[in-house]
Amino acid sequence: MLERFGIAHERFAGVDGRHLTAQMRARVARPAQHDHALTDGEIGCFLSHRGVWEKIASGEDVAGLILEDDVCVLPELADLMSGADWLPADAAIVILETRMKRLITGSRATAAPAGRRTARLLSPTIGAAAYIVTRTAARHLLAITETFAEPVDELLFNRKNRDTAGMAVYVIDPAIAIQVKLIPQAELSQPFRSLLREERRQARTRSLLPKIARQLRLQAIGSLKLLNGIIATIDPNRRWQPVAVDFAAFRRALDAVSGQIAQDKAQD
Repeated sequence: MLERFGIAHERFAGVDGRHLTAQMRARVARPAQHDHALTDGEIGCFLSHRGVWEKIASGEDVAGLILEDDVCVLPELADLMSGADWLPADAAIVILETRMKRLITGSRATAAPAGRRTARLLSPTIGAAAYIVTRTAARHLLAITETFAEPVDELLFNRKNRDTAGMAVYVIDPAIAIQVKLIPQAELSQPFRSLLREERRQARTRSLLPKIARQLRLQAIGSLKLLNGIIATIDPNRRWQPVAVDFAAFRRALDAVSGQIAQDKAQD
């Protein structure tokens, strides 16, 4: 997909957590802080992101883009990646994707290329399929994650981890990336499928009590988010709304890539 948009990039081989030995898992994964231990896929995903952070931290560029392999991006991404002068001065991370959920952001937005704007994220979110991380932030993340006890997206964006809560995270609006599974009427071709979702579901349903505890926790979190959202609607310094998304544009981009994949296979 990036080749079609003329974006220079490097593809990293992800870490397959299923191939890690018990000793390797124990060396990096601390005891769980959630209702289930980190799955092999979550450990592999975290290590994969760390590998890219290492590349960014040791490089000369001000920041780097990280995309997971099940994400669809728009051609306008090339405009964002043409320079870094649009990044907010205090930004550690800029989220490029949407999860179709309401987010609380600062009311003051700054202009970005391709008709986008950036706003400071003030509420938790999930997903780490598409984000820009600065070199300084990448170095900090490496320093605090020699071991870890939570999925990579929760470390980055749950806003409660004391090591990352102070990092300035921004959101691009409208979204310029989205996981393919979230695109309505999109055909999930094999190159875009993620194994983490099913693996997490299986891990969380092996025992009834952890499942009940998780449901109660999620209900409490949902109620708190709703309350914070309502408060944000009357706070002139905050906004509570989902990131805008153009599904038609994403479907066109996905169709173009799927067509290219089919053509390449036919030529093999």
